[in-house]
Amino acid sequence: MTKEIMKVLELVEEMRMEEKKTKRVPHYYMRKGQLVERSYPDYIQTERYKELFFGDAIRGQKVFKCCECGCMVDYFSLSYESDYEEDDYLCESCYEDDMGEDL
Repeated sequence: MTKEIMKVLELVEEMRMEEKKTKRVPHYYMRKGQLVERSYPDYIQTERYKELFFGDAIRGQKVFKCCECGCMVDYFSLSYESDYEEDDYLCESCYEDDMGEDL
């Protein structure tokens, strides 16, 4: 595992820790003069989570090489079946191609 991959995985771990700090706040609205709670809440995320999830710290680092097609992809473009310990990375498009109709 290269230093770049280790750095990205550390940032991913930090992002997951920040995700636990996400608050779910009920959202209310008026319907026929009565205050009604919406069925899904508002999510308030920390600034660090937004920076890691939406910024280039993780998305901009194409350091993972797909074992099938050889393309360099970022963390969010990996399939969930990728094995980080064995350096066996599979991109989403190759995973979808492999699954075919089963997906």
